[in-house]
Amino acid sequence: GAGPAGEGRTTLESLKDITNEKNLELKALGQPSLITAEVVGGRLYTGPVFEKYNIILRALQVDDVPIRAKFIELCGEEHIQSSEWEKRYSEERWDMCSARANRYSTTLHAINSCILKLSKLTKAQKVYRGISGVGLPDAFKEPDRFNVRGGIEAAFLSTTTDRSVAMDYAGKKGVGVVFEVQMGMVDRGADISWLSQYPEEEEILFGPLSGLEVLSLRMDNTVVVVEAKLSVNLTALTLEQVVAKRRKVVQDMCIQLELGVEHTIDTVEAKQWDRFFQESGLEKKRVMDFLKNW
Repeated sequence: GAGPAGEGRTTLESLKDITNEKNLELKALGQPSLITAEVVGGRLYTGPVFEKYNIILRALQVDDVPIRAKFIELCGEEHIQSSEWEKRYSEERWDMCSARANRYSTTLHAINSCILKLSKLTKAQKVYRGISGVGLPDAFKEPDRFNVRGGIEAAFLSTTTDRSVAMDYAGKKGVGVVFEVQMGMVDRGADISWLSQYPEEEEILFGPLSGLEVLSLRMDNTVVVVEAKLSVNLTALTLEQVVAKRRKVVQDMCIQLELGVEHTIDTVEAKQWDRFFQESGLEKKRVMDFLKNW
């Protein structure tokens, strides 16, 4: 919220008690606790900067000119967005912007990690996603060669438990679309309403690369209601898992280095190694101890 601290503004300290409550629930289920970075990431996503986060995820994975143009508009440096550039999209602008723009990599990982943990506390129920002013892509209307209709959302996927919120949003610009999804035992999003800057939206958030498969279509006045099955990305990792994975890569690399050094020492004449350590100022024991204890 706006205003000085103590006058309606939500601070990290003010979220401490409810975060502790969520962590107790997670602990009871044998799940890892939320950490500060995840709480901050979840809170940030529910504000206006969510548009940047999502356009980054879409633009860097989808070769689509309107999406890339939006990325330049939101994420490009000021001189790239200047009036002389605004009139047209070009590969030059895209290459310059995508190479130099802030991709918020750590923040995106933190948000996704927050979703993965909180989803374990979500009750399986119906959720809704409203889209206004656009129709359904062909992939959602006509079955492909595998007899499947649907697609993959490259970005985060926001839904609500309040059907009226989705229907109102979808009907704002004439014809709209509302996705109606029943969550299940595995495919659940995170209830981030307690973190949200707009708690009245009752938001359930899913991570990037969620799949939406169309089951049926029907009309509700000017809104197309799509009954869909949602599949979450099962390969996504929490922050702790990402760090552990990276640590293992480094540890394995050190083991290989140690074996390589030992092999080289065993196969190269002792005088050559003595000369190497003497010239480099290193001690053989220290090199081997470093590789073993990394």
